[in-house]
Amino acid sequence: MSNQKSTSFLSWFMLLTFSLSGCADSPSEEDLSNATGGEAQTVAPSTPKVPIDANTVSKIPQTATSQAVNAFATSLYAQLKTQAGNLFLSPYSLSSALTMIYAGARGNTKEEMAKVLHLGTNETAIHNGFGELERSLSANPATYQLSVANAIWVQKRKVFLAAEFAELLQDAYQAGVKTADFENSAEVERTRINRWVAKQTAQKIQELLTPGLLTPQTQLVLTNAIYFKGQWQWPFNPEDTRELPFIKLDGSQIKVPTMYQKEKFAYLEDDQVQMIELPYQSSASSPGLSMVILLPTQTDGVGLSKLEEKLADYLRASSDLKSQEVSVYLPKFKVAATFQLKEILQQLGMQEAFDPGTADFSGMTENKALAISAVVHQAFVEVNEEGTEAAAATAVVGSRGRSLVFRADHPFVFWIKDNASGTLLFLGRVMTPQN
Repeated sequence: MSNQKSTSFLSWFMLLTFSLSGCADSPSEEDLSNATGGEAQTVAPSTPKVPIDANTVSKIPQTATSQAVNAFATSLYAQLKTQAGNLFLSPYSLSSALTMIYAGARGNTKEEMAKVLHLGTNETAIHNGFGELERSLSANPATYQLSVANAIWVQKRKVFLAAEFAELLQDAYQAGVKTADFENSAEVERTRINRWVAKQTAQKIQELLTPGLLTPQTQLVLTNAIYFKGQWQWPFNPEDTRELPFIKLDGSQIKVPTMYQKEKFAYLEDDQVQMIELPYQSSASSPGLSMVILLPTQTDGVGLSKLEEKLADYLRASSDLKSQEVSVYLPKFKVAATFQLKEILQQLGMQEAFDPGTADFSGMTENKALAISAVVHQAFVEVNEEGTEAAAATAVVGSRGRSLVFRADHPFVFWIKDNASGTLLFLGRVMTPQN
């Protein structure tokens, strides 16, 4: 068995909106369908590995866009962490999709969305920043695959997208406009969109939109996807994997397949946490992507809780990681999660966007009753010697000759980031490794 470990991550976001009253006139289906669909493009990986400097990768300054995505990630995680069990989501996918909807908001609806999404006041810079980031993510070297796709589905002959809004989505986000007939064939359109989702996620997400989620009142659906596939910079050898104990929060132990390797990694620790960065294969022209793992020093819930409360601080501290030789013990793990985020976003302050009586998306369409009805995010990740696959759908020098030990044998937090911009593409928590 080859010990070239591949990793792949996919993320999907679904945003559904609906109208409670009459709609404005609209152009024909043919007029709307002239825009191209947001098809993902991928680049085949190659095997040569180019070492990266662990001392400089994390020090690349963040862009305003990555700062916004990461700030939204930490505030959203603060709401989700109270849920029991494992967590996994794509902050980038959620931010990107919601920012596209933000482009069509006006008045107080727009102000609330900007605050929750941590966006600045320069709207041109906001959308240019997301557009540049998306193009940067897609223009990756041949050492890994990374692609982004967007599409917007609108009710034919009922919804008229403002020309400026449609042009912005096409130019900045390459979001193609597709027509649909939710009014007469909601289930048919649900199946159609699910097929599109399955295609973009390499068939990993088959049933993102569940029966009944789309109704005759559905007027618009926005989809955003990110897909990543690569190999570890320094692969784990399957022969070194052993069944080792993993300590759960209640103190009980289970045996899980645990990978091992000893290598120089970017590393940092304090009295509360160990932090390590495991890079993916990259090239001399690109710093690539990395997985960062945060492991509390305490094995009980107190240690994890302290870590999660200071997540934003540790995100900033990750720029101070130093190259050191570390013995790494990492369990193979699998996390699947589905979120209905409407209430969470309302708690964060996005109120009007969900209220048909007050929502103002007049920059998107003349239909005054358009409001968000649901935000659905579904995610999946698997890490093992053969590779890591993740899909998310929404409708991470030993002193005195002795190496440090990073033993992830109890719950931990992790993220996967784009090293060029510092953007969090994925964020998760492992409470119990599942295989």
